Amino acid sequence: MKKHLFILLLLLTASAQKIQAGLDSCKIKMDSAHFAVLHNQIKVQDFDGVKITMLSEALKSSCLSTDQVRRAILLFSFEEDKVLMTKRAYGKIADPYNFSRIYAVFEFESSKLEIKQHIDGLLKTN
Repeated sequence: MKKHLFILLLLLTASAQKIQAGLDSCKIKMDSAHFAVLHNQIKVQDFDGVKITMLSEALKSSCLSTDQVRRAILLFSFEEDKVLMTKRAYGKIADPYNFSRIYAVFEFESSKLEIKQHIDGLLKTN
C-alpha cells in the first residue's frame, strides 16, 4: 500500500510540475483589451487560412487564457482548423488547468480524442 501511495504521489508531483512549467512559459499574457482587438480582426476575415495565420502570429508573442482560445477557435468554420489551432495553442495557454473547457467547442468525439492524444504526447516528451 505504501508503495502505491508513493507512486501516486510521484505522479501527482510530476503533473503539478508540468502544469507549473506551462504557466511559467507564459510570461506575457494577452489582456482582454488586446484580445478584443485580435478577436475582431480575426472575425472579419473570410478564410480560415488567414485566421490561422493571425492567431498563430499572436501566439508567438503572448499567451492566451483558455477562454480566449475557446472564443478564438469558435471563429473558425471547419472542425479541422479548430483542432489545428487548439493543438497549436496548447503550449501557449496561461491556465492549462482549465483546458478541458475547450472540448465543448468540438462537435466530433474524434476531434477531442485527437487533441487529447496530441497533448498526451507533448506531456510525455516534457
